[in-house]
Amino acid sequence: MAYVQRIGYHNLAVPPSLQVVSLHSTYLFNVGENSQRFRFEHGLSIGKICNIFLTDTSTSCIDGLIGLMFALEGTMIQRLTVFGPPSVKEIMHNIGHFYLEPCKYEICSREIVEGGFNELLKENGITIYGTCIPRAAAHVDAATTYSSSSYSCGYIIKCDDCRGTFRPQEAIALGVKKGPAFALLKSGQAVQIEGGSWVQPSQVCGDPIKGKCFAVFHDNTPAALEMVKQALRLHENMDYLFFMRTIKGQNTGLDELEDITVVACDTPTVEADKYVMFPTAYRRNSILHAYAPQLYPSLSRRKAKSVNSESCSKATVTSFSETKEVFSPLSKLVLTPPTKAQFNSDVSLKFEMQEDYSATSMEMAGFVMPMLDESLMGNPSMTFLGTGCSAPSPLRNVSGILLQLSDDFSMLLDAGEGTLQQIFLLSKSFEDFIDTIRTIKIAFISHSHADHHLGLYSILAFQKLYMMDMDKGTDERKTVVIAPNETLKWMEFYKHNISPMDFNGLSSSIDTHYETVVNGSTLSLELIEVEHIHDSVGVKVTHQEIGTLVYSGDTRPCPGIIKAAMGCDILIHEASFNDEEREEALRRCHTTFTEALGLAETCKVGTLILTHFSQRYQTIDLEPFKSAENVILAEDLLRLPIKALTQICVPHMKALQRMNDIINMTPS
Repeated sequence: MAYVQRIGYHNLAVPPSLQVVSLHSTYLFNVGENSQRFRFEHGLSIGKICNIFLTDTSTSCIDGLIGLMFALEGTMIQRLTVFGPPSVKEIMHNIGHFYLEPCKYEICSREIVEGGFNELLKENGITIYGTCIPRAAAHVDAATTYSSSSYSCGYIIKCDDCRGTFRPQEAIALGVKKGPAFALLKSGQAVQIEGGSWVQPSQVCGDPIKGKCFAVFHDNTPAALEMVKQALRLHENMDYLFFMRTIKGQNTGLDELEDITVVACDTPTVEADKYVMFPTAYRRNSILHAYAPQLYPSLSRRKAKSVNSESCSKATVTSFSETKEVFSPLSKLVLTPPTKAQFNSDVSLKFEMQEDYSATSMEMAGFVMPMLDESLMGNPSMTFLGTGCSAPSPLRNVSGILLQLSDDFSMLLDAGEGTLQQIFLLSKSFEDFIDTIRTIKIAFISHSHADHHLGLYSILAFQKLYMMDMDKGTDERKTVVIAPNETLKWMEFYKHNISPMDFNGLSSSIDTHYETVVNGSTLSLELIEVEHIHDSVGVKVTHQEIGTLVYSGDTRPCPGIIKAAMGCDILIHEASFNDEEREEALRRCHTTFTEALGLAETCKVGTLILTHFSQRYQTIDLEPFKSAENVILAEDLLRLPIKALTQICVPHMKALQRMNDIINMTPS
């Protein structure tokens, strides 16, 4: 059986994408940010992915590719081929150079040319054709959103025709005996009967059944719609048209198609906001919100309220009214055998989770977290957008912290893949989301490991898009990015070849010192020498609103951190492993729980916040922290108002214990 499955659905969740799955291979169409985490959450295998087809080289189509390529190193694939518009070869070359050198499998790329549909691949009963579509100047802005490419791609996917139904009575009448001869005829082979004559399959089988055929296009611009018409002339039995993004008012001619189902893969914001894309993390957040409602957002309340989709027109546009089928994310369209072709929504992505943890909290212990005075809840604050290490998982996103010094000034401490989507998840409205993106004036990247910076580029792309009216291009408005040289080089390539973005880059050497004025006081960033990889640094942030905050990045306990953290008000330190796995911590240059506690005690820090936990831990053993009164173990989406830190530590630890109790008593 082969089927096409919808994966992504919205640029601020999991960007629109599809996969075609056959017995031996999986073919991906676009790999946007969060794709890897979404696949792991919903049990979508990556072991058969050998071919990826890009409809564009924009942020929404490509930002999940690097993370997925890292994950593919754990599979048995020998080669990965990426098809796409002109520039895809250069993009893949640079990805290989910056991230995957050496790589365990061969990386290939193929640029698709203009002038009609050419055969790209034929295997496993599937043939894929592709064409490159230039964007007319009049439609570039509307069509590309935040893309540097002047081209998109369209693909035709054609399943082989199937043999007609075998008619056994007619075979017997011609002298064919039951048994192996029947099997040969069913497989399309002629058989010889007594007397020496031959019986052909066409004599005992019905007419061949046309294989299913569908097309995938990036958008519905006039140039793309012309190629749609060409595709229909080439394959009159076209069944489905998929558009990764749809532009309102650009469906000219498609309303005349009577026998073709048009599917818009970009769900409108008001609908997309109802989906629970990561049920595991959603459940954890729901439990923690029940016990600490001021620190963890109610995603349920946000979904009930939803966001203003009208204001999202630049990022997501209205889907076709012509869509004739409900093709929800994760739904499947069975392609073969053609006699059983149908939509299957049994595994589609679900809306609101049904469990009510507010009732659970009242039954077990009431509110564990005492209500804090609202005067303490404003900025400055820290929001943990990702608290896991290495790669995104159903439990936790990867590293990212939003340090909000005031309502109009914030900075990022690392930004792993999915950081943009986490900010959107926290936002009360689309306007609130854009306001938050606009406040980001500094991004500190601790080192060049992908889990610490792959999410930065989509954030800068959104800034570029939504700050055009604010003259973002001027130097004083550009976000300052403090990052390793290799990361800055990749960013320069990215902004010219994938998505426009503005930034001022500063190399993250230990000699780097950056100062600016926020709310009339000096904000100072001093970089710290740490022990992880060659370009790793920590940072010491000083401002009168927060005192002194030290962020370790990834490191072993080391003299640089001890010196910087001595007497600091806040230490945010990695704690990747428990004490039983200290050998792994040593080997990989990370820190254990007890080591982080000991370092904080030595430095006499005000508050210790631990993050960057191994994704192997469904819950964190709280035994090492039972006597600690100034320690917070961060969870995704935790917002910590800095003025209230001393009142949060102990009750937050109790809230974590309640979450552990609920999760550990639930069958996996």
